[in-house]
Amino acid sequence: MKKIPLSLLICLMVGASGAANAQSMRDRVQDNIDAMPSIEGIFTQENVENTVVPYETNRPPEADYNHNDFDRLELEQQYQDDATGQAWTTMKDSATGRPSIDLGDDPLSLADDAVEQADSVVGGLFSSGGGVCSDEFQGGSFQGTQFCRKILSRTYESCQQDRVISVDREDDWQCSTETRNYRKNCTRNVNWVCTGTTGATCRKSKVIVSSATNSWNSAGTDITVTMPVRSNGTCNIKTDTFYVQARQGVNLSTLELSRLRFNGVAQIKVNGSIVWTYSKSGGDLNVRDRDCGKNCTAKAIYAGSTWVEDCTSSRRDQYPRHSIRTAVNVPNIGPSTESGTTITLPLSGVSNNLRIDVVRGNTSESATYMNIGVNGSCCSAFSGTVEGSC
Repeated sequence: MKKIPLSLLICLMVGASGAANAQSMRDRVQDNIDAMPSIEGIFTQENVENTVVPYETNRPPEADYNHNDFDRLELEQQYQDDATGQAWTTMKDSATGRPSIDLGDDPLSLADDAVEQADSVVGGLFSSGGGVCSDEFQGGSFQGTQFCRKILSRTYESCQQDRVISVDREDDWQCSTETRNYRKNCTRNVNWVCTGTTGATCRKSKVIVSSATNSWNSAGTDITVTMPVRSNGTCNIKTDTFYVQARQGVNLSTLELSRLRFNGVAQIKVNGSIVWTYSKSGGDLNVRDRDCGKNCTAKAIYAGSTWVEDCTSSRRDQYPRHSIRTAVNVPNIGPSTESGTTITLPLSGVSNNLRIDVVRGNTSESATYMNIGVNGSCCSAFSGTVEGSC
């Protein structure tokens, strides 16, 4: 961008007397206008474009500034040696260096007050530190021109002071000797001996069925779970659920879903997985309309998409004999070895909670019964002895 020095031209008209009154104010103004040079060579298209570069954008560089850098970037623009820096300086000096003059509140005397305070208003802008002025009067005339030039930019300088502090540190260290003390550890086998009840009584206390209606046989080898009647006279699916657990202290040799008495079609699920279905295998039991000829349909029970039988209330007695012993996962008696100074045996551990679902499909039913076969050694309390010595 082309630089053009900015000069402030102030004309001060000096009061005329004597011979100056011979020329009217209009004549003097016309003489000054005639003496002005032509501006045709100054305000040309080329000069304007070289001075003010045409610029258009929808994202100026300032749009990418970080707000933490505003103060630094403002100082850099203000004191750089180009037109932008000159514009910043001129604008700041105009705002901070403008003299404060009170011309009064009377609008009719504003002109007189401005003339009386002209020296303070105008001369204050050109102090010895801010610019220079020179007079040009011709031929002893009482009128003339005063030329003043304002300094447009100032140099901004800064310095940085670093202070380095060094510290010497001295530490005193002391070592002490402690008496060595070694611990002796050894591992010994533990033998557990049953000191509580065993057999049927123990098994009845160790194997738990959540259903409220369940009963043991006298030998402690069979549990009968009774499920209520769920019949409404239409072909539909009924489900009853109960849970099986075993406490620590029972070593089961048998735990199985041995017998099921029901109406229609039945299915058994363990932890959500199908383990047995009456007559045919397949998916979950469901009721569908079976095509039985022209304009004929019949309600039927399906295992997934496999037809099992038309919906009935036939009474059936079946023996699934599905083992759930390993699925229950009874905690073992232990520990079998000892490496401390005391031996404890918590007998409150229980197995995982095994979910049993009994699903039926029928038109009506009487009570449903499931028998669970149980057998194995059992003890309600133990004592432990440790072999050898350390």
